[in-house]
Amino acid sequence: MMLATSGSFDLFSDLMLDKKMTKDFLFNVSNSFPSMLDDKGHLLYKNMNFDASVYMPDGILFLFDQMTMANTVEGRVPLLDIDLVEKAFMFPPSSHVNSGRTKVLFRNIAEQYLSKKHVWQPKHGFSGPVPYWIDKNRQYFLESIRCINNIPGLENLDIKKYIQLLEKDKLNLVDSFSVFTLYCLSTWYYNLADK
Repeated sequence: MMLATSGSFDLFSDLMLDKKMTKDFLFNVSNSFPSMLDDKGHLLYKNMNFDASVYMPDGILFLFDQMTMANTVEGRVPLLDIDLVEKAFMFPPSSHVNSGRTKVLFRNIAEQYLSKKHVWQPKHGFSGPVPYWIDKNRQYFLESIRCINNIPGLENLDIKKYIQLLEKDKLNLVDSFSVFTLYCLSTWYYNLADK
């Protein structure tokens, strides 16, 4: 989950003490996931397979389910219909990604019903007021981040920079999101994984 959010890989790289440790860690992580595709498969389909078998069920769909149930909402994910997902693996890679554009086939079909301006519009992210949250709860974030080195396997993460920033300075936007990512990792581990 830590590597799944925007900018988290840069944070992760900064936290590892050296490049070899980063490379070894990523190699071990990548080898821990089984793949249904042979090594000759297109990289796009390997990524799609990872999303379908690991990231979506263990990450994003789990969170979607938790959030909708917590608010008594029945969530639907129509684009995850089994037949549709299976057929997506049958189309050539260029129907998925072409010239830096994603969801090419889907967008071409949608163009028949929606304006081209909306169909081909770039993705826009959004987030909460993370710097404000941290500024108003600095001690709480600091305590959470200090606990990260107690998580098995993360003893060697170099979190000193973020502890120092929280103890002294007002954080810039990038550092705020890095601190928030570390806080989420710590919270996730101590509230869910450590049970």
